[in-house]
Amino acid sequence: RRVHGLRFEGDVEATYCRTFEAEIVRVDGSRVLVPLCDGGADRAVTADNRAEFVARLVAFTLADSVAEQYAALRSGFELVTRSFALQLFTEDELELAVCGDPVLDFVALEAAATYRSGYSAEHPVVRWLWEWLRSQSDETRRKFLWFVSGSRRAPVGGLKNLTITIDRSGAPDDERMRLPQVSTCFAYLVLPEYPSRDALVAALSTALDNCEGFALR
Repeated sequence: RRVHGLRFEGDVEATYCRTFEAEIVRVDGSRVLVPLCDGGADRAVTADNRAEFVARLVAFTLADSVAEQYAALRSGFELVTRSFALQLFTEDELELAVCGDPVLDFVALEAAATYRSGYSAEHPVVRWLWEWLRSQSDETRRKFLWFVSGSRRAPVGGLKNLTITIDRSGAPDDERMRLPQVSTCFAYLVLPEYPSRDALVAALSTALDNCEGFALR
C-alpha cells in the first residue's frame, strides 16, 4: 500500500490520512505512535512529502526501532569473537564462513562418501540411495543434508568437504520397517539394508519429513 502511494495520483492526504508517525508494539502488546521527525504527529503526509515519509519510515523500521536490540547483539557477538580477523571479510565472505555454501553439489557429496560394515558404492542399497537423491528436488536434498549433518547448507568449499559415512545395519529380512539413524556431529548415517528401493524410499522419506533436531516430531 505504501509503495502504491508513491504512484497514487489522487488526494494523498485525504485518502491515506497519515501523519509522520510510526506505530510500534510494546512487549505488553500495547501500541504506541512514535514521531518520525520533529512535530511528526502534526505533520500530514501529502503528495509533496510522501517520498520523505516513506524514507523516514523505512529508516525507523529497519534501524532506529531495533537499534537497542542490535547494539546488544553486536556487543555479544564481538565479545565471543574478539578478533580483528573479521575485518578481513566482506559481508558475503562472512556469510559463507558462518552459514556455509548454499549451492548443493550432490555428485561431489557422493564422491566423498565412505562406507562401513559391508556397504560400498556398488551395494544395491547405496545405489538406490544416491539414485533417489539425484532425482529429487533441491528442497528434498536440503532435508537430507539437514537430517545427516544438521545443516541445510554445504560447508565452505562445497559438499566435497563433507564426508558422509554410511554404515550398514541389520539383515534384509529384519529391516523392512526400521528408519535410518544418524549422528549429525559426524555426518554418520546408519542405513538398514532394505529389501527393495521402495522400502528404502518410504523409510527415508518418513525420516526426512519428520526429523526435528535430535528426535522426531
